[in-house]
Amino acid sequence: FAMVSFALSALIVSAHLLCSEALLRPHRAVQGRGHFDKKAIKAHIERVELQRERKKPSFRTYLLNDEHATASSSADSEDLTTATDEMWASCEERYFEQNLDHFGSGVGPDDVSTFQQRYYVCGRSLFNWQAGNPVFVYFGNEADVTAYIDYTGFMWENAADFNALLVFMEHRYYGESLPYSQTEIVDSTAKLQYCTTDQALYDFAVLLDALQKTEFSYASTSLHAHTDSTSSSPIIGFGGSYGGMLAAWFRMKYPTYVDGVIAGSAPVFGLTGLTPDPDPYAFAATETFDASVDVGVDNELCQYNIKQGWNDITELASTASGRHQ
Repeated sequence: FAMVSFALSALIVSAHLLCSEALLRPHRAVQGRGHFDKKAIKAHIERVELQRERKKPSFRTYLLNDEHATASSSADSEDLTTATDEMWASCEERYFEQNLDHFGSGVGPDDVSTFQQRYYVCGRSLFNWQAGNPVFVYFGNEADVTAYIDYTGFMWENAADFNALLVFMEHRYYGESLPYSQTEIVDSTAKLQYCTTDQALYDFAVLLDALQKTEFSYASTSLHAHTDSTSSSPIIGFGGSYGGMLAAWFRMKYPTYVDGVIAGSAPVFGLTGLTPDPDPYAFAATETFDASVDVGVDNELCQYNIKQGWNDITELASTASGRHQ
């Protein structure tokens, strides 16, 4: 009787624990595989796309209306938080046909085998670029590439100093570089299988290879038809966060396509499985410390520390020993 009583008690406790676990488990997991409301997701996608369409005319005004850009550039010259009208007017939107799958059969769901990758070429006339001058290339990450044209002031500022050409490449599955529409992906997530870092890096390699052969180095095209077509332009990559990781990995994996990269805030070693393992709390701890009064936030030291930091970087970069630190 004691054994039966004990077994019954254990069964009741186990049932109670299972019920408690079910209550604590996120509600969507309890519902199983059918928990996503596809109709609601598609409605959200439609709203976002509508908002994006409303913004497009302003971008096209920048790209096409040179007279407007010239008239307003002086008024915007003091505000470099985003690209000026004059900068946008120097940009040309282009598309390049990419293979959907660079490493397999080449054919995806619905027999899709290619897609159009968007990229922008900017600053040719604005910075008096010619063959032999540098080309600055942005490795697009997880957003519409126009956002990086607008907010990557570091590239624009240095392009002015080096008479460089700017190229902004969009990451597959973002912006307009879509093998499948977002609603198609909601219906079949199998269509996301080609949204990988390896595929994206190879996209960039194929595009840069084509541009090197037809624009920057060997063949004479409209970009430098009036110059020596045998001149070769050094190519420097740029990226931030995931884009910085892409830039760094691209330099390691495809070193013949870029002469160097500047990878900002790029946690290239912040991946599980590396030795040593990354600290999952390091980012949060750093952000917390950086936002503290101890480092000069929310007091008179904030602006000074930022300016002094750039002065220190410039000083270190001026010597070989400093660049090794």
